[in-house]
Amino acid sequence: MSKKNDLGRRKKQHEFNLRSIILSLECYALLQSRYDTNF
Repeated sequence: MSKKNDLGRRKKQHEFNLRSIILSLECYALLQSRYDTNF
């Protein structure tokens, strides 16, 4: 029972990590495109 709960928590943590990585990548791409239009 506790093992299953731990697995679910780990999966949630993994999804959160993926989401933050994607968000940072999107922010980076946004900044890059903004700089490209400036120069």
